[in-house]
Amino acid sequence: MLSNTHLALRSQVAELLQQISAQEMRLKKLRAEWQSLQLQLDAIIYPVSTLPPEIISEIFAHCLPAVLSGNDAVNTAEAPLLLLQICSQWRRVALSTPRLWARLAIEVQARFDCVSDIAKTWLNRAGNCPLSVRIEGPICDIKEFTAFSKAFRRHTREIRSLDLIVPRDDLETMDMHHVDFPVLRDLSIGLLGHEQFDDFFEDPIEMFHDVPLLDKVHLRHLPPDLIALAWQQLRKFTGEFYEFSDCTEALRLMPNLTECAFSVYQTSRDIYADEPLSHPEMRSFTLFRSGKRAPEPMACAADFLVVVTFPNLKTLELVEVGDYVPMDLHNFLTRSSPPLERIVVRPGMERGPGAVDLSSHTFRQSHLTEVEMWYPACDFTEQFFECIRDNTFAPGLEKICFHCRYRPDEDHAALVVEMAGNPVTERRRLVGVAQLRAFHVVAAAGTNLHLLKDLTDELRPFKILKEEGMDVFIGAEDGSNEV
Repeated sequence: MLSNTHLALRSQVAELLQQISAQEMRLKKLRAEWQSLQLQLDAIIYPVSTLPPEIISEIFAHCLPAVLSGNDAVNTAEAPLLLLQICSQWRRVALSTPRLWARLAIEVQARFDCVSDIAKTWLNRAGNCPLSVRIEGPICDIKEFTAFSKAFRRHTREIRSLDLIVPRDDLETMDMHHVDFPVLRDLSIGLLGHEQFDDFFEDPIEMFHDVPLLDKVHLRHLPPDLIALAWQQLRKFTGEFYEFSDCTEALRLMPNLTECAFSVYQTSRDIYADEPLSHPEMRSFTLFRSGKRAPEPMACAADFLVVVTFPNLKTLELVEVGDYVPMDLHNFLTRSSPPLERIVVRPGMERGPGAVDLSSHTFRQSHLTEVEMWYPACDFTEQFFECIRDNTFAPGLEKICFHCRYRPDEDHAALVVEMAGNPVTERRRLVGVAQLRAFHVVAAAGTNLHLLKDLTDELRPFKILKEEGMDVFIGAEDGSNEV
C-alpha cells in the first residue's frame, strides 16, 4: 500500500506535467503565430526580397550617385560598394550587374597602394559595358604599375569616356603603348603640376590620333598643337588656361565645331593685332574663368570677342569674366549678326552686368528667347524692366532669369521683385510679342529670405501669373519657391 505522502507527491508531479504540457502547447501555438506574423512583416518591410533579380538590378542602377564624392568612386558609403554590405542576396545581384561598375574614378594619391587591385576588380566586374574612367594622380608611381597598365589596356575597347589628370611624364609613358579606343566619344586631359607651355613634349601625344567616334574633347594646360587628334570630326571642345593664339589655333583646326568653351589668359600680346577669325558652324560659345588657379594671371578673357565672328551663334555665355568693354561685346554681336537665342552674363561677384547694351541690335531681334543675368546692378535692373514694356524689345523673349548676389547689408532679390511685378505682368499681356513663359529670381544660397516673405503685395502679381500657368520661381537656389 502506498502511503498518503507518496500519493500526494504523484498527484503534484502529474499536475505539473499537465501544466508543462499545456504551456508547451501554448508555446507551440505562439511560435506558429510568431512565424506567421514574421513572414507577413518581412513581406511588408522588405518587399524587394520578393522581386526578381532583374528588377533589383534596375533599382540598384538608380542608386548610383549623380556626382562622385571627392571625385572617387571607391566609397563604401555609396553605391555600388554600399550595396555589397546589406545582405547576401543584394551582394550577389550587385556583383552580377555590370553597369553598376561601368564608372570608375580613382584618386591615385588617396589609394596609392591598391590602385592596381581596384582597377582590375572594378573593370572585370563591368564586363563589356561601355566604361567611363577618370584617373587623377601620378599613375607611374603606383605599386604594380605594370599590372595596372595591363588591366587598363585590356579594357580600352570599352571606354566611352576618359578623363586623365596626370603629370606630363605619365602621359608620355602611356603614349608609348599602343592602345585602341574604338568607342571613345568624350576625352578630357589635364596636366598636373601646371607645367609651362614652353616646356612640353618634343613630339605631340599620338595615342588618340585614330579614335573614330571621338566627338567631345576638353584639354587643360594642353594647347591643341601638342596632341594629335582627328580635329575635323570634333563637335564640342573646351580649352582651359589657353592663350589667345591657342584659342584661334583650336578654332582653325576644328571647322565643324558647334560647341566651344575657352578659359583664356593673356598678359603681353596686343589682341587687337590678332587676325580676325570667322567660324560659321559655331552654335554655342562660352568664355569662362576656371575655378582653378592658372599658371599666369587671368586677364582680358572676354576681349577674345574682338578677334572672332560667329555668324550662326545661338547661345553666348560669359561666365565670371567681367573684364570686357561694353563696346567690344556690342561690336561682336553686331558684327556676327547671329540668330542669338540665349544670352547668359555671369560676372564675378564683385560686379554685375551693367556692361550689356540693352539698346543693341541683339535685343531687337525676334530670335532671342532667353536672357539670364547674374548679379545685375540696380541701374541695369531698372533699365531692363523698363525695356520689356516695349514690344520692340526682344519680341521673341520667353524666359527671364535673374540670379541675385548675397550681401549682409542688402537683399538684392527683394529689390528685383519690387521692380519686376508690374513690368512682367505687362509683358505677359503685351500684344505683338511672344508670350513670356518663365520668370525666375534666384537668390544666392544662404540668403535670408525674410524680406522676400514680407513682400506680400509685391509677390501677388507673380502668384496670379503662376495660377495662369506661367513658370514663376522666386526664392533661394537651395530653398523653396516663395510664390
